[in-house]
Amino acid sequence: MDCNDDLLKLGLSKIYDSDTFLCSYPKSGNTWVRFLVANLLEQKVEIAFRNIDDYVPEIQRRKEHLNRLSKRSLMKTHWPLFYLFPKTIYICRDPRDAYISYYHYTISNEWFIGSLSHFLRSSVPEYYGNWGTHVEMALNHQETYPDRIEIIKYEDLLHLPGKILTLVADFLGINYDDSSIDVAIHKCSLNNLRNLEVKHGPETSRASGFFRKGQSGEWREILSKEDSLFLTHKFYPSLLKLGYSIE
Repeated sequence: MDCNDDLLKLGLSKIYDSDTFLCSYPKSGNTWVRFLVANLLEQKVEIAFRNIDDYVPEIQRRKEHLNRLSKRSLMKTHWPLFYLFPKTIYICRDPRDAYISYYHYTISNEWFIGSLSHFLRSSVPEYYGNWGTHVEMALNHQETYPDRIEIIKYEDLLHLPGKILTLVADFLGINYDDSSIDVAIHKCSLNNLRNLEVKHGPETSRASGFFRKGQSGEWREILSKEDSLFLTHKFYPSLLKLGYSIE
């Protein structure tokens, strides 16, 4: 597949040297970071799904508009086309948690019907490549171009949001102070994001409850032993490399 094919897949006709991409495997914290960055950029506006694309657009939703611009803000994608991206913020999450969240998301959107076990072994989670392929591409890109990609872990964002948002802001060149970081984090607490979704509407007309539990380690309670072993064995090398538990 050549560059033009990948651009078509991405949804852009051209990429500029000033472009920065926010990328992750699905349900790994991409939307949460979008809201954090948007609230850091604009603290006087209530950011919800109705206007998030004005600040940190999802390419597929705004591709016609984005293709008319030569200067663009941080853009969201799930396609790991790092060789095309001048700069990237990449978010990784424990796949056992990400796949549970992805399952509920596909069920609510009516994209999949079946059990969680069936989902894990289906082709649905492979649309952007499986989790292991996705994160390994990011890690390999970081080895070759360390100044072009910042990799953050969802779990660190949960436990150290101020540190991680500061890291993201520095990478993006956003001006901030401690107060603006704190305000953005407060506005993007899980409860506040859920309330905004109720107040202003969900991401899509058919699916509500985008912000579900947002937990770390949920897989220990939800996955059967068989399913847990299936994912752990499947992604064993990458889990080790990223410091995730294999027990």
